[in-house]
Amino acid sequence: MHARHPQILLPETTFLLVIDVQPSLMAAVAGGEAVAGNCAQLMDAARILGVPTVVTVQNRDKLGEPVAQVAERMLAGASALNKMTFSCMGDDAIHKAVRALGRRQALVCGVEAHVCVCQTALDLLASGAQVHVAADAVSSRLEANRLAALDRMRAAGVVISTVETAIYEMLERAGTDPFRQVLRLVR
Repeated sequence: MHARHPQILLPETTFLLVIDVQPSLMAAVAGGEAVAGNCAQLMDAARILGVPTVVTVQNRDKLGEPVAQVAERMLAGASALNKMTFSCMGDDAIHKAVRALGRRQALVCGVEAHVCVCQTALDLLASGAQVHVAADAVSSRLEANRLAALDRMRAAGVVISTVETAIYEMLERAGTDPFRQVLRLVR
């Protein structure tokens, strides 16, 4: 086995965190439909590659459950973890769920980039995780806020990439069964 760069996502050390992909929020953010689709694509790839996924919702009573694309990809019997904090790591139940996974790499997607995604990414960094954010799977109501959040996270040490970059890093090679399954997702 050759040496891999420490910032390359590996399926055995990564978890996916899908933040607040809820109908009212997705209707308000720039490119919400595409972002929801990209989050769903990451969830599909994570399932194929054995990468655990944590899904959150902000204020379930007011903003509801995840969009159908996300909800239908959750494991049977699983429910999104509700939070009132902006950072996922500020919620005890989510913090415990993430720690229980024992994974050192976090792949983050969802909304809003400049609020919940950014605060979560920074707190994950503070907890010792290596954090990756798929830029095409996060959004904000204003594009300026999304871009500022990506700049801020990058400056703090978050790896900014894309959905396909993350998927192909975790795949590592072509010609495998997982590659053939994932190829159908990205084409």
